[in-house]
Amino acid sequence: MNKALLAFLLLSPFAFSAPTAARVQLMTPSVEKDTAARQALYNRLVHDHPLAEAMPNSRVAVRIMTDRIMRSCCMPPELVIAGKVTNRTAHPLDYVRLRIAFENAIGGNIYAETIYNSKAASMADSPEVERMLNEKPHFTPLAPGTSDTFVFSIPLPLLPKFAKVRVYADGARR
Repeated sequence: MNKALLAFLLLSPFAFSAPTAARVQLMTPSVEKDTAARQALYNRLVHDHPLAEAMPNSRVAVRIMTDRIMRSCCMPPELVIAGKVTNRTAHPLDYVRLRIAFENAIGGNIYAETIYNSKAASMADSPEVERMLNEKPHFTPLAPGTSDTFVFSIPLPLLPKFAKVRVYADGARR
């Protein structure tokens, strides 16, 4: 075989390939439903738990920034849900009490925890902790329009099988 022909064939593998065509699919309502179902399945596989939902509140905006299961070789896996709370009122709020509620498939509460925003974390201290630290619970008020953070960290062995997770801003005191 001619060396020039052989070099041409080796250097241009796509020169003799068949032409390809792109296929475009229009989004119909049934395709949109399938896409939403595939996305929900993907979220469940990737996050392997139902994602938390922030419940509306007229005084405080709750935004979830992190919702994932943290795994480590040294401790049991933990569900970590973190976010921001923002004061929507025209006056300062002393603290925001947040509640996370886990529900079963029929809507019944199966587990719940309560925490305070980070600037008021000492509000959750027990009397024993107060005695050891020799201080009373304190807080830094949230001015109108300002934000603070919160973090729920719950060991998975504590949680029964759940279908929904909701985060409520239960109490906001001024």
